[in-house]
Amino acid sequence: PACVSGGKRQTDQVKVPRRVSTKGLWAGVQRRIPCLRWLPKYNFKEDFVSDIISGLTVGVMMIPQSMAYGTLAGLDAAHGLYTSFFSAIFYFLFGTSRHNSVGVVAVTSMMAASTRYRLAPYDFDYYPRYYRTPHWTTHRQKLWQLLPFLQKSITLIHVPAGFLAVLISDQVSAAFTSAVALHVFTAQVDKLLKVKVGRYSGPGKLVRIYYDFFCNIKSTHIPTMGMSLISCAVLYVIKYHVSPICSKKYLKGIQIPVDMILILIYSIFLGKTRSIPTPEFPKLSVVSHTLIDGFTLAIVIYCISISLAKIFAKRFSYKVDPEQEFFALGITHVLCSFFACVPPSAAMARSSVLIGSGGRSQVIICISVFKLLTTMLFQLCSVIAACVVLAVIFLISPLLRALPQVWSLEALANSLALVSTPFLFSAYWLLSSLWLYAI
Repeated sequence: PACVSGGKRQTDQVKVPRRVSTKGLWAGVQRRIPCLRWLPKYNFKEDFVSDIISGLTVGVMMIPQSMAYGTLAGLDAAHGLYTSFFSAIFYFLFGTSRHNSVGVVAVTSMMAASTRYRLAPYDFDYYPRYYRTPHWTTHRQKLWQLLPFLQKSITLIHVPAGFLAVLISDQVSAAFTSAVALHVFTAQVDKLLKVKVGRYSGPGKLVRIYYDFFCNIKSTHIPTMGMSLISCAVLYVIKYHVSPICSKKYLKGIQIPVDMILILIYSIFLGKTRSIPTPEFPKLSVVSHTLIDGFTLAIVIYCISISLAKIFAKRFSYKVDPEQEFFALGITHVLCSFFACVPPSAAMARSSVLIGSGGRSQVIICISVFKLLTTMLFQLCSVIAACVVLAVIFLISPLLRALPQVWSLEALANSLALVSTPFLFSAYWLLSSLWLYAI
């Protein structure tokens, strides 16, 4: 007989688990790997041609930009290419945004570089010395680069922070995107004229960059300036005047890939190939020294990516899953950490070009990375800068149109906020001083 405990049979207290149906299991797999849900429904007839053109355009743009940001992170330019290659593939599998272009970006490159310089100040003071170091030293320096975002990746996977997207309203997303656009624009200004500017960080960074720019504007490289002006003029005329007319009358909705055509014209004789690295497990011996840096990178990357995803989703009338985006970014960083990558994030500049060239889905990214990344390596800073500058300007222009309306409706509130801000900081400084004095 069954044992009795508390007047009830012990067998009655055992809960039998529900049977997991095949349909429910498949739905769970599709939720974690969204491409299994939307890829079978992909409309090849209407979207494939546009995605091919946009994918080629983004791929051509991605290569020199990735090389530049890889160098900005204190690594060899090839590591920027590895980042764009692998992160795009992994986000294609796990991401929910149709228009986010995930790869190496300037903000995360600079943040990761600051961590590396802090951990190895002597190895990175001079780039020529870095390029002459032995293989084992280079490998050790790669590991220092991997550790911050490896820890951040583990945090992204295990902490269910999708609720953070609720705190990011449309106004916050627009403001954040506009601020990122200003930084992206500033990062391209010196390349338009080939003017030397210093590398700065912290408060007043943009002011110091523009100060260097205008102080050294006399040293403008005339051929580069001419190439930039011609590129901007051609891009503006064809993309925003000729292409809309041709798209409606002759091309049945397909945009002219003027970005790709322009870059290929300038770079057709500069191609070369490079191999893909073998995966290596990163060392975890100095995680304790990079934990705070990794957490900071995690927050910054998630805020940038989800802000862009929400703006694009609202513009093109579809939905993104914040929790799945959190998981997608986390698993992307973990997998990229095995290939000596820079911390990847959604890139505003590439996403803008992706949309401007008529892209409609993540199939674009597959085309760009598989078709171009392993076969073409070239540097065309001025042409890329022209593409990025125009794309950024036309991306944030809808966000800036609402400013006159907001000002006319809330002029008094804005004025009060502007006047009260210095007093708020003064009060904060006074309270901080009193607190330190009390201690």
